[in-house]
Amino acid sequence: MYIFYFLSVASLAAAGLVLSCELLGKKINFFFDFSKLTKSYPLFPLILGITVFLIGAFKLAITVSDDGHSIPVVGDFFPAVGGLIGGVLLILFYFRNKNGLEIAESIEIESKSEDEEDEQNKFKKIENYALAYRGIIGLILIAIAIVHLFVPQILFF
Repeated sequence: MYIFYFLSVASLAAAGLVLSCELLGKKINFFFDFSKLTKSYPLFPLILGITVFLIGAFKLAITVSDDGHSIPVVGDFFPAVGGLIGGVLLILFYFRNKNGLEIAESIEIESKSEDEEDEQNKFKKIENYALAYRGIIGLILIAIAIVHLFVPQILFF
């Protein structure tokens, strides 16, 4: 299943590039142009996020090995988890930019109990924290993709 290996590396690199293009755009003009390109195609983060999430989920179940002796789940752990996190962040990033509102506020229930409000506040805090550091998370995804590309047989990569 080398196709999942290639898709994992390519999707992690693409997700990392999209998530970190604003951070890198401050230093390198190419990334600033790339961030303008991603803003001109607003569905791109959503489609990439769904794709990266699905590839990350498949990487948990499917491992690549030449000798037939691979360690399920553990062998591709970081690329799989990176794909899941990157996919969720790209989807959140899309909805945040699309609505101009915070996601948790757009899903309000008419009658809320205190427990539901606490859960929504926790979700909003996690969402805000994750999206605030999406540039650094994007750089981590690029690093995982590069390490996974050059040394695919290392445990956890």
